[in-house]
Amino acid sequence: MKDVLVVISDVIGEDPAPLHRQLAGPVSAALAGYTEDMYAILAPGSLEYMRRALPSEEAWKDSDGAHMSISLESLARIMTSLSFDPEVYATLRDAMTRRSAQEFAAAPRSKPQETLSPYPPTTTVWALGTMAAVASAARDRAGKDRRGEWEEKTFSRLSSKRPGQAPSFEDDPTGHVVATWKSPPSLGPTR
Repeated sequence: MKDVLVVISDVIGEDPAPLHRQLAGPVSAALAGYTEDMYAILAPGSLEYMRRALPSEEAWKDSDGAHMSISLESLARIMTSLSFDPEVYATLRDAMTRRSAQEFAAAPRSKPQETLSPYPPTTTVWALGTMAAVASAARDRAGKDRRGEWEEKTFSRLSSKRPGQAPSFEDDPTGHVVATWKSPPSLGPTR
């Protein structure tokens, strides 16, 4: 996968243009399968991923499995090129949302106050903030005449996966966080 991403990064250069539709779908589906790696690249703090981001660095294995890394800038440009297609953006966004929710669900809480550790919110802001920047760049580069269509298709795709009711945190912590994030805000009790 790293070799594919390095080639795409070289081809698109500094100014990402849309990848051909027949290529964008399969590449985004494959990239969504590397959610752990994408998250580690987008969220600061992993020295291993930073150290191995150079194109000449090979993929590696550790006790958690196989990994690959590229630079944050390359990954953001590649995701922008892929995301000219709203369906592709939604696939990548769903993957990052789920991975970010896993961080929140696994976060340690202090017992006396039941407060959340500051680490997961900080890292997930980077990952999801980058996804928001990718959306903005892809939408803006689509042009004024297609911007509304891109937003409508993306919103429709992302909101179509909303679950009816959030699973309990005890049964499915990640699913609970994702469902809570996708729920419309509550305005409090109605009379």
